[in-house]
Parts: sequence; structure tokens; C-alpha cells
Amino acid sequence: MTQVADINTTSDPVGELGRRIAAIVAAMNRNEEDDCDADGADRFRRMEELHHLQDRLNATAAMATEMKATTAVGAMLQVMLAYNAAGTILGRDQSAEYPDPYSEEMCRRIARCLYSALGILAEVSGINPAEVGGDYYMPSEFDPLAGVAKALAA
Repeated sequence: MTQVADINTTSDPVGELGRRIAAIVAAMNRNEEDDCDADGADRFRRMEELHHLQDRLNATAAMATEMKATTAVGAMLQVMLAYNAAGTILGRDQSAEYPDPYSEEMCRRIARCLYSALGILAEVSGINPAEVGGDYYMPSEFDPLAGVAKALAA
């Protein structure tokens, strides 16, 4: 059985991969901002760099799915990666000739559950999900539960 660290511990191997993901995303964002002013060979170099950063991001995310999280921060990253995977599956279904409306409903359920889980993990750990890639994988402005709560409060 895997030893589980204190839930409030801020570091485990999965969480460290999340911090690496956050750094890669920041580099991608800087690259895209700088790309606006680039032209010719510099623009080509920046695009190549962006492709390599995306490859690194994908490899790091895949590695994080192959480990057991032992802290809240590691679990947060895995929740966000599951959300991203569900969205990818839904996107593939929606591009099919006859998309399944049930798939879309199931992905909305998954999104609500994962945003709920992410919220409690952030609350008990005191870690902002953005520290481990949350602004890339699960932006808070897309939280369906917050949107519904706001609509019902109006």
C-alpha cells in the first residue's frame, strides 16, 4: 500500500511535476506574447520553440498520470489532467459525423465533479491551483458550479 503524506504537505512527485507544468505554461505564454512582434526567421524560431514546449508539457502531464499522488497538490494536478482528458474525449466525439449528446452531458457531470474536488483540495491545502497549472488546465472562470451559483443568486 502506498504511504500517503499529510494532506496539507505541499510537495510530492506529482505536485512537483505540476510546478514544472506551471513553469512550462508560463514560458509558452511569454513565447506567444513575444511572437506578436517577431517576423521572418525569428517568428519561425519562436514557433518551433512553442512546439517543443508543448511537447514537454504533454510529456510532463503524461508522467503525472502514471504516479499516485500523496498530497493535495498532487491530487489537484491529477484532477485537472482528468478534466483536460474528458474535454479531449468530448472534442473528438463532437467532431464525429453523429456526435452523441449523452457524451456531452457526461462531460458536464465530470466537469462539475472535478471542479468541486479541485475546490476542496485547494481549500484544505491552501495551494492555489494556478501554482500547478490550474490556469492552463482548469481556469477558474470556467467553473460550472460557480456560474450556476451566480445565476441562481441573481
